[in-house]
Amino acid sequence: TTNGQLKFDEETFYNQLNSNLESVVAFFTTEDLGFADRLEALVDDLTDPYESVLQNKDEALNDRIELFNKRIEEMAVILARREEDLIYQFTQMEMVLGQLQAQGSALSNLQNLVLRNSNRRSSGMFG
Repeated sequence: TTNGQLKFDEETFYNQLNSNLESVVAFFTTEDLGFADRLEALVDDLTDPYESVLQNKDEALNDRIELFNKRIEEMAVILARREEDLIYQFTQMEMVLGQLQAQGSALSNLQNLVLRNSNRRSSGMFG
């Protein structure tokens, strides 16, 4: 194997098959040590529905997905609260702004009234 990949040399295989058939058969069929049993054990380790590497990976990924979904839900609650706070603040600012505009308008009217009265008095005194 190189980098976890199995290489098959066809020429060597056929040479061994022709010169030493029993060794080739033993290589594949020896109980617990033969290639077939070892390959079966490896496949079982990878695919067992309860204890396999793939099952463990699947469970780990599902756990992470569940964790991310919970985090998304928590963030959604935080964002909803923040939105409510901002809407409340905006509403309060709108009310204060409306009150300030009303006061500004009242002061402007009062100023105009004072100026009119002042102009009447001054034109009446000298006129």
